[in-house]
Amino acid sequence: MAFGDDAIIGIDAGTTVIKSAAFEISSRQNSAASAPNRCNTRPDGAALQSIKDTWKRCIRTLRDLVKKVENLAPRTAATAVTGQGDGTRPVWPEYRESLDAMARTWPLFREMEARMARQTPSSGVISCCRRFSERDSVPIRQQQEARMAREVAVIGDNFMLPQMFEEKLRAACGDALEIRARKDAWPDAPMEHGYEVPGMEGLKEYMGDADEVVEFAAASEILVVHLAPMSRGMLERLPRLRMIAVSRGGPVNIDIEAARDRGVLVVNAPGRNASAVAEFAVGAILAETRKIRAGHEALRAGDWRGDLYRADATGRELGEMIVGVVGFGAVGTRVVQLLRPFGCRILVADPYVQLDPDDAAGGVEFASFDRTLKESDVLTLHARVTKETTGMMDAAAFARMKPGAVFVNTARGPLVDHDALHRALTVGPLGGAALDTFAAEPAPRDNPLLQLPNVTVTPHISGASVRTVARAAEQAAEEVRRYLVGEPPLNPC
Repeated sequence: MAFGDDAIIGIDAGTTVIKSAAFEISSRQNSAASAPNRCNTRPDGAALQSIKDTWKRCIRTLRDLVKKVENLAPRTAATAVTGQGDGTRPVWPEYRESLDAMARTWPLFREMEARMARQTPSSGVISCCRRFSERDSVPIRQQQEARMAREVAVIGDNFMLPQMFEEKLRAACGDALEIRARKDAWPDAPMEHGYEVPGMEGLKEYMGDADEVVEFAAASEILVVHLAPMSRGMLERLPRLRMIAVSRGGPVNIDIEAARDRGVLVVNAPGRNASAVAEFAVGAILAETRKIRAGHEALRAGDWRGDLYRADATGRELGEMIVGVVGFGAVGTRVVQLLRPFGCRILVADPYVQLDPDDAAGGVEFASFDRTLKESDVLTLHARVTKETTGMMDAAAFARMKPGAVFVNTARGPLVDHDALHRALTVGPLGGAALDTFAAEPAPRDNPLLQLPNVTVTPHISGASVRTVARAAEQAAEEVRRYLVGEPPLNPC
């Protein structure tokens, strides 16, 4: 059987029967195919049905329909689907651009509506087509674009690349977004802190001018950022903004309280760089304990330090030491996983979490902070900055550590009293330290810790890796996807 006019395919995905039918412009049903559908019934009478299996059966009926109707595929302008309790949805043939197909089909639906107005729909399929035709205020293509095109402003930098954000957003959300992107200069230019700029009080570690950010994001419903700031005053100037996705663990560049007051959802990306920081911490431990840093610096200065082979000067292996891990969050747990194969004893100090059963079986012990200080040959810090932890490594804490112990901080500078650390490294008891974070960053050139011969120093790069960029962008994109479809956020702030 052949069509003389363009065709519309209707699918009624019912609970017990699936029916696919082909309609002419006259609204006459030309041919149909059906297949049984299956479901289970709960005790309360609700139907439990596999959507995946249902769609497979829908495809089966479509194949049967194509066999019955000559030249159906190239004549089909669009397909309308109803059933499964999820409302009416358009599903377009693979061989057509979806929006173009809907735009071409609009006149057909309008004519069908005129013809069907005098009829009583006899099936869910006809009802489905009628429901589409009733939307006569705006052409279907415009309706679809309005539903799908959600404007997103992306502000990245030279680490969190805007193109990576866009790539992950497209992968997670398809073409449902209109994305505008810009790149800030960080890390080639330093971050700012709110206490330095009027109107930005309370914000830390941000990059970007407030007026420029507001102008860029003015039309956007969703803002995806790394370091771009968002103060209370800025939020008041962005009435369309409904969501901010921050691709970092600590969204200190956002006024969270102000966002809550305005009903703006803020999500972050905890653990985005946990693997990178953990690897770096273990590398820092080895650099200091195995004299890698000392040998490197001497040789670069022309000094072949053969004395580092002396028994009283060489380093110790991790397998003979006790390593204390302070903080057992995403980074601390990964550090423990990386340390275990070295065979060292591991003490974990964190009053808020429990030890993983596998770690406990592998000899990892939970210990008090005091015991961890006293028994560790190496102490590596992975706690978050809170009122409780700020300055936790003070003079009293360093005084309780073993003579010759090594202190490692790849977490945050405010956890440490750096004057006390300097005394512990010059007077005792510490034998060395590896520092990736400081009290003020960038660390000033006259920082006395930078002058000490028993300290490995790096410019807060432990969290920087190519994998971190991709993971953080994926986390932000997934949060945006969940927002668009109405699912709860994974990491609300």
